[in-house]
Amino acid sequence: MALILALFLQLSSWQWHRYHEKLQLQTTYQAALSAPEISLGAALEQFSVKSTIPFTAIKLAGHYDTTKQIVMDNRSQAGKPGYEIYTPFILNDTPDKAILINRGFVPLGHGWKDLPDLSVTTESLQLSGFLTLAPRNFILGPEIEHAFAAWPLRLARINFALLKNYYPYSLVPYVVLLKPQQPGSYLCQWSFPSLFAERSLGYAFQWLALALATIILWTIISFKKDRCSHE
Repeated sequence: MALILALFLQLSSWQWHRYHEKLQLQTTYQAALSAPEISLGAALEQFSVKSTIPFTAIKLAGHYDTTKQIVMDNRSQAGKPGYEIYTPFILNDTPDKAILINRGFVPLGHGWKDLPDLSVTTESLQLSGFLTLAPRNFILGPEIEHAFAAWPLRLARINFALLKNYYPYSLVPYVVLLKPQQPGSYLCQWSFPSLFAERSLGYAFQWLALALATIILWTIISFKKDRCSHE
């Protein structure tokens, strides 16, 4: 009984901490939407000392590399299938480095092999977006469609360890979600994770209630045992 009680209390405590973690993440996402943009370098430095999931409004200067773009398969917007387009952005201050820009969603054309127009200016420019982690999509097949192992790469998810073999420069291990109406943008209606903080709070109280029920049951059983021993 004591082990069960300890388990319920531990689960309640864990869900309570998850609730506060999710609240903090929700605050981070909401704050970033209206926060002033900072430089990429400042954001990376900020991430190195934070324990939360990175998500920050940034601005960066450089130029697109249109020769080595990525088409992310099996994406959807409003129930419509399509692609997300990632284009490397070579940084002005560190030309040996680039970061992948998620330029947004493009609906599926006449078929899966029918790729959208990926053209975009290669002139030097400044972009605005949100710096965040690359999505870790669950996949069943290969990460790269080897039948189409040519540029643009057809990917099921972003794997930086794998991609380093495909680029002559190093990639910053984050991605930028491009803000709408930026140069080269497609449909940039980003939906942020549904964290369901209230659900974790409910679970915390649920486990706590089970712990209290265990204590009550334990007390009743102990009382009955003590009463029987005196009869």
